[in-house]
Amino acid sequence: MLLVPQHVLKGHYTFRALYNALTLFRGLLLLLSILALRRFLLLSQILWNVFNNSLAVVVVFFLCCWQHLQHSSLAQLLGAFVLNPAIASGRRRVLVVRYNHLVHDLLLFLLLLPR
Repeated sequence: MLLVPQHVLKGHYTFRALYNALTLFRGLLLLLSILALRRFLLLSQILWNVFNNSLAVVVVFFLCCWQHLQHSSLAQLLGAFVLNPAIASGRRRVLVVRYNHLVHDLLLFLLLLPR
């Protein structure tokens, strides 16, 4: 079920339509990020098979971290931060999002290490 904030519900129909469009757009971004993650895992597996050492995994890990840090502000702008100005005004929240991206990449890195 779509959770619409109270200030949007009390507003004009145009605001509700805009909110629904942004929510659908966020869903599309999520789907694209899942597809990008699958492509990243395939690329890292190919690199691991080609080089067969931990250097390739370290390179992919740092490239992925750099990509997250470069595009995290864009993702925040197009995601939930558009719909919640109170969160967008908090500088600490931006750092938490970037930290969560790095933790996510670290977990991927650990999964790619040989057993």
